[in-house]
Amino acid sequence: MSDSWYTLLRMLENELGVKAKREYVESWQQSQAEQFGDRQRMYEALKHDFLGRDMADTCLPTIPSDFGSDQLNVFPAKNTVLQIVDTKDMSHSTHSLLNDLATVTPVRQVYTRRATDADVNFPRGMLRWTLSDGTHQIVAIEMKRINGLQLKTPFGCKVRRGILLLEPSNVKILGGQVPSLYGQNMLAELEKRFKQQLRIEIDQTTTDTGRQAHNSSPSLAPSDLPVNSEIMRPEPEMPVGETSEDDFGDDMDIDDLEALERTLAASRHTTSSYASSTITTNTVIPTMAPSVTHDAGLISRQASQLPLSRSSPSTHTTSTTTTAVDETLATEIERMTVGMLRKMLKKDTTDMDTVIVTGQVKRIFKLKVTGMRMRLLARIRDPSTFEDLVVVWPDEVVSRELGKTAKDVLEMKEKEGDKVVTETLFKPFFARIHNVLGEMTLDLSILESYSGEEDMPDMPLVVEFKPLSSS
Repeated sequence: MSDSWYTLLRMLENELGVKAKREYVESWQQSQAEQFGDRQRMYEALKHDFLGRDMADTCLPTIPSDFGSDQLNVFPAKNTVLQIVDTKDMSHSTHSLLNDLATVTPVRQVYTRRATDADVNFPRGMLRWTLSDGTHQIVAIEMKRINGLQLKTPFGCKVRRGILLLEPSNVKILGGQVPSLYGQNMLAELEKRFKQQLRIEIDQTTTDTGRQAHNSSPSLAPSDLPVNSEIMRPEPEMPVGETSEDDFGDDMDIDDLEALERTLAASRHTTSSYASSTITTNTVIPTMAPSVTHDAGLISRQASQLPLSRSSPSTHTTSTTTTAVDETLATEIERMTVGMLRKMLKKDTTDMDTVIVTGQVKRIFKLKVTGMRMRLLARIRDPSTFEDLVVVWPDEVVSRELGKTAKDVLEMKEKEGDKVVTETLFKPFFARIHNVLGEMTLDLSILESYSGEEDMPDMPLVVEFKPLSSS
């Protein structure tokens, strides 16, 4: 089979969506001592080898080098295989995740690895991945939970995907891992990255010891997969005439809330006091990451560094009963006023990943329920300077605050009508958060353009809303 390398190359592309390098396939074929009886068996063996290698060594780039320079770019057009090189839980603080990984002595802030990796059980929130084709990198957001992936999924795991906003319907997990990408031990690598983000000194001895013991860790995927293992699971077939949950054919747009706003404004006079917090210099640790991409309407950020959340010294006096753990948790993410963030976004000078701002929810002016997701736009105001910023509340945050999923809302609309949904669900929700002073954790890695006002900067994504006062 002198031309079998070409056939294998085509099989990788047609069956997996992998654009492999010719030299990789030829080199692999020449290294095989076993004589394969047919091309399918040879392909399965090659696929197994591919899943255990860094795509930098095996694949041609599929992400355009200038991707993100044009807001109308859409990537990828077809199924594309990328590997995970970094994972972040957007719903939980780095400090709390490190506590789950370590035994903590609060006063001295000494972190010691747990006795066994089996004891580590991270909470599961919305995940964000840095994905790579081996040459370029992009960031993807988990819009709906993908059960096969978690924070401990080994770096190098391959996923086949269709768009950057990921959910189970457009992601297929191929498996595999590349130990060189995480120093042989995934939990030790997570610990190192958590400590880098918190600026905690890394105990190299502990890290090295953990890496040497990686083979005994039950939390890691096996390093050797049988060639005939089911690496790709077939997608379930949908019966003709039926639709999946992810393709819920309904759309409800509630735009006209001016009457509600006037009613709320006339019936409520809210006063609040707010002490502005300070900003410290944001230090950035260079890494191999970046290009944060977009779908239609999303702003792309490209950089040669991946910014990590940083701690800033506490500006408040704590009592003797407050532990050092609490203080670190409270100051782990950069804090700033709405006005400060607005200025940074307008100048496009921020290189931070996540910030916390304190502001009042002054107006909810768009709520959209489409398919199986909800989304709303909210205007938040700095109570000290009266500067405004428009932010996006994604489905996970809206569902949490509303106490209903998009499916619940659409089923309620179908059974009882728009008016009942608006009067019994949305109006009480709007009234509950209107004029409320709260802390908002904002993700700055993906910004959505806002065309409603020429002077308004791009909109960040709300990860968490914590009320500080009642309406």
